[in-house]
Parts: sequence; C-alpha cells; structure tokens
Amino acid sequence: MIKLYGGIQLSMSSFFIKIILIIYVMCVWVIYNWGKWDGIMYKVGIDVGSTTVKLVVLDNRNRIIYSKYKRHFSDIRISIVRLVENAYKILGNIKCSIVVTGSGGLSVSKWLNLNFVQEVIACSRTVEEFIPETDVVIELGGEDAKITYLNGSIEQRMNGSCAGGTRSEE
Repeated sequence: MIKLYGGIQLSMSSFFIKIILIIYVMCVWVIYNWGKWDGIMYKVGIDVGSTTVKLVVLDNRNRIIYSKYKRHFSDIRISIVRLVENAYKILGNIKCSIVVTGSGGLSVSKWLNLNFVQEVIACSRTVEEFIPETDVVIELGGEDAKITYLNGSIEQRMNGSCAGGTRSEE
C-alpha cells in the first residue's frame, strides 16, 4: 500500500505502482506548470474497447489536433500509458479535460479517477451535435454490433456476438 498526495492510496503490484507513479508525476508537473499554456482548453477522449484503445484531442473549435488508434493485445494499462506519453511528446503541456468511454472504459476511469460516459451515450451525443441530419448509427465493435435509431426518440438494438475485430468464425 502506498499513499500519494491528497490521500490517494494504492495497493497493487510494483509494476502497476510504477506506471501509476509515472502518470501521477506527469499530472503533478502539468498542474504546477499550468501558467505556461497557450490559453486553449483542449478536450481529450479515450475509448477503451475490447481490442483497441483510441485517444483523440480536440481544440476549442472541436477540430482534431491529435488522434491515435492502437491495438492493446489485452494490455490496456500499458497501451494507455504509451498513448498518453506519445500525445504529450507531440502536444507538450496543454490544459485539458479528459473523458473515458468504451467497454473497458469504466475500470480505466476508476483507475485514473476520470469521468466516464457510456459509449452509446457518447456516440449518440456526438452524432446529434456534429451530424444532426443522421437518423441511424451503426457501430461495429470487437464484442458486439449496435444500431441506434435517432428519429424522434433514441432507440437502440444490439447483438451479443459480433465478429468485427475479433476474427471470430461465428
């Protein structure tokens, strides 16, 4: 068990403690250097799926300034750490809000103490805001397929066994 600033306590393997400490140190550094930012509040989205992790950064006009898509090969934590490190190398010190979504997103949001938005809600809100004329959204994931009807009220249907992204022979 280790205790961090602010009363945060962790009890995990030493490997994961090192990863969390690296992220923690990076976050503390960013907090203490917020005065050196360009004035833009960026939005960061992390989508943790059954086979991949995606990270996107939007500027204050909702333009994509960075995005990366990576297969995680069941090592979600290290994949997220690498995505964040790569984004930091390219973007440097930015002030941002972060939201996590996806089938593996809830556990990641708890691990990193970040906001979580369920993926169907995230997808529906995004489509309604950026392409409001859309009436149907079809999403193929590694575990399932979803179809969302947006006419009037939101209706969704989902199958429980999608072969998309899994190389399944079902």
